[in-house]
Amino acid sequence: LERRTVSIFKGSMMLGDFCQDQLGCFRPTLGWADYRTPIKNLYMASGTCRPSGGCSAAPGYNCAGVICDDLKIKKWWKPVTMSIK
Repeated sequence: LERRTVSIFKGSMMLGDFCQDQLGCFRPTLGWADYRTPIKNLYMASGTCRPSGGCSAAPGYNCAGVICDDLKIKKWWKPVTMSIK
């Protein structure tokens, strides 16, 4: 899989190098961490987007919220909340 997929850096399942310049506001690249692209109404949501690399539903969930906010669409889902007791 690593040999055929250039984005798997050294076999990383994190979809890129998991280092300081690929975390938080730098993921996938500086200025695009809010799921928006320079092209109007074009959004990004994949394992290469924040909150981190790998396979999860978090980037899609977060991106859907951004799209709803931008288009002033009411979110039809119940927000996920986390509590630590």
